[in-house]
Amino acid sequence: MAVEPLQLEGSDRWPRRPRTFTHDLAGHPLLSLDRVSDWVGAISPKRIQQHQGDLPVLHPSGTVRTIKEPTSTVIGELNERNAWVLIQGLSAVREVDELAQSVERAWLEASASLEGGFVRRAAQLLVASPKAAVPAHFDRQHILLHQVTGTKEVFIGGSTSGSGLDPEIESEVAVSMAHRSHNLYEMPQTATRYLLQPGTGLYIPPRNPHWVLGGTDTSVTLSCGWDTRWSDSEYLTYYWNERLRRVKVPAGPVVPGKWSNRCKAIAVDRFGRIVRFSKRESN
Repeated sequence: MAVEPLQLEGSDRWPRRPRTFTHDLAGHPLLSLDRVSDWVGAISPKRIQQHQGDLPVLHPSGTVRTIKEPTSTVIGELNERNAWVLIQGLSAVREVDELAQSVERAWLEASASLEGGFVRRAAQLLVASPKAAVPAHFDRQHILLHQVTGTKEVFIGGSTSGSGLDPEIESEVAVSMAHRSHNLYEMPQTATRYLLQPGTGLYIPPRNPHWVLGGTDTSVTLSCGWDTRWSDSEYLTYYWNERLRRVKVPAGPVVPGKWSNRCKAIAVDRFGRIVRFSKRESN
């Protein structure tokens, strides 16, 4: 698969800035609605989310109205309803997973080489009705959105001029994590709009708040996400800092690549293992 060159020559760290790119997945037959309806049966129902798409952009609770009908039926009726379907676990369909790996490989390898190595990856497909909305949220991973069919507007909160998040965005991420949620509780004061059309894509760095408004056509988007050692440690560090703040202990900012992130991440991981072991012993 042809992907726009990353042009990272001379960079000593992965540039944590949203940016657009081009790809050749537009109208790919394997990702057409008819083909998706054919192969989606190989995906475990537990890895598929489908619900009404008339959600508010600011939706802290994350409450959704789930659609119980068969996924193939919902996909076939997307033009007549307001819904979106998130298909995870694409590794169960070899051709689709290989396609995702082919377009993400250069990005994954480049970021991993500058952020301490690769941890995990996961690809998913989002198919949505016209005008369907995805509320403001953030992801822990690096994210690549490949627009295959239809159009959508993606808004990323905060400044895009630097490699880090604005202080108010960092604060909002911490607030959301304190509520055990990835949905925002307040909208960013500023945001950048990106129009995705077939053949265009968008890179969203870890924890960058964003929301999506669907266009006038049914949309198909391939989303590739991955964690590096840095991004994984940073996410766990936010959890550690939030726990410290609960007991009134000051917690410093999360700095990409800082060694203290790794120490906190290890502590969180060990604590989680102890809790899980204790629960097993008590059962």
